[in-house]
Amino acid sequence: MHRFIPALAATTGAQIAEVPIANLHRKNGKSNYGIGRTIRVFLDLMMVKFLLDYSTRPLQFFGLLGMAGSSLGLLIGSLLVFDKFYNHTNVMVEHGPLLLLAAALFLSGIQFISMGLLGEISSRTYYESQNKPIYALREVKSHRKETGDSAESTRPSGNSER
Repeated sequence: MHRFIPALAATTGAQIAEVPIANLHRKNGKSNYGIGRTIRVFLDLMMVKFLLDYSTRPLQFFGLLGMAGSSLGLLIGSLLVFDKFYNHTNVMVEHGPLLLLAAALFLSGIQFISMGLLGEISSRTYYESQNKPIYALREVKSHRKETGDSAESTRPSGNSER
């Protein structure tokens, strides 16, 4: 995962710069890099992409997969029910594997949605328990200071009696 340190650092606001270096030629031995590492690098890239885009909102990732699976399962199941009642076919005899596929897609979709909900609860619990902000802000702009509006001073505090 060391290849992706600049990408991870850039998401937290670090400035990335390229520093030119002089590469030395290898005198002996062989390189550890080759086509065999491609799969590991690809899996690391998928992990970094997931962490950067969906670590604070896993329901959007797993929910999309779940909705697609459940919808496809419901569509196939609806077509089979229509075929059963309209054409009077024996669905298990003629479309048995397709019926099992519809059930598996629907149930796996529900499981993906549930996994997204559990991930959402876990990530919220993680950030709230450590008082970490979910989002990093580069700059906060407020027009109140520029216009002299002092709305904060007119708000009642939590301890005031009513």
